[in-house]
Amino acid sequence: QKTRVFVARLDPATRWTELKDFFRDNGFGVEYASVSADAAGNSKCCGVVQLSSADEAARAIRELDGEALGDASILVREDRQQRM
Repeated sequence: QKTRVFVARLDPATRWTELKDFFRDNGFGVEYASVSADAAGNSKCCGVVQLSSADEAARAIRELDGEALGDASILVREDRQQRM
């Protein structure tokens, strides 16, 4: 099931809690959120959000792609990476 979305173009200061809250504040059922970091702990300015259903993920892509989160206009798309 395609319940995960990839989020890019995050502001480097965005934490996973802010990403989670952004999706929840916009009416989405978030089960998991993370922001990727390099070995030194610096943000890679992207992350993933696991939503409660495939319909929620599709709606998040439609409604949140291009929206402002902090000082950044984010990209939201289907997460294409295989995860365990």
